[in-house]
Amino acid sequence: MNHSSGLLQKYKDEKMWLSGDGRCHSPRYNAKYCSYTMMELTSQEIVMFDLVQVSQATSSVAMEKLGFQNCMKSFDESGLTGDVLATDRHVGIRKVLRAEFPDVDHKFDIWHLTKSVSKKLTTKATFKECEELGPWINSVKNHLWWCAQNCNGNYEVLLEMWTSIVHHVTNVYHWNSAQYFYRCAHDQLSENDARSEKWIAPGSKAHKARSEVVFDKRLTKDLQHVTKACHTGSLEVFHCVVLKYCPKRLQFSYPAMQARLQLAFLDHNNNVGREQAVVTKENTKSGSRVSKRWS
Repeated sequence: MNHSSGLLQKYKDEKMWLSGDGRCHSPRYNAKYCSYTMMELTSQEIVMFDLVQVSQATSSVAMEKLGFQNCMKSFDESGLTGDVLATDRHVGIRKVLRAEFPDVDHKFDIWHLTKSVSKKLTTKATFKECEELGPWINSVKNHLWWCAQNCNGNYEVLLEMWTSIVHHVTNVYHWNSAQYFYRCAHDQLSENDARSEKWIAPGSKAHKARSEVVFDKRLTKDLQHVTKACHTGSLEVFHCVVLKYCPKRLQFSYPAMQARLQLAFLDHNNNVGREQAVVTKENTKSGSRVSKRWS
């Protein structure tokens, strides 16, 4: 309680940049609980969370939406202000923000958008005469990240930067079909680099398939929600802490889940900003990447 009160006092007069995400607790196949968490992006502190059980909603998707609504209501009651909120592309959450919180600048996690683009391109690359798309998938994902980080918050600039990829993959670096971004930002490629790239022929089936993904109506519309390049990766770190206290292979009562989430909340916030341990002056200490998951 004292920790929560301190957070409310700390952020009371600030317009926060927040990220939000839901986590379902699934010991078997159906989720019994869903926790929704809000994090302040600058400090990476957890400022709000809500626990919903399945009896309060109709599905895990509906539980996430309800948890989000409860967090937003708690924000209003506490006098806190969220200037920017980054979430995934959850349709229900988008509707809630449009209808009930129109003043909040809703952004999408750029990682979720790049993942969607990657899946579409991977599917296209399996089609006949579209195999050339495969080697370019990672480059396209990186390009979308770069566009979001360098558009200066301008949707029109972001859109032109993003669609420029259809020219670059054909070994064309200047074009006249744009107002803001009409040439590639990279240096001129050397002859050796240009020869080593697997360019896609303009007008080919592979190029048309790539253009279908790049100019997809839903994607180009959603780009307006990534102009600030928000990312919810820090929330995934918190979810790993939650697994330590609430392993998915075990089942808990509602009060026990609530208490364990509070422990994870305190654990995370008390270790935010902590310096990484070092074993020598040059090397930081890190753990093994072997697969030993909590769940």
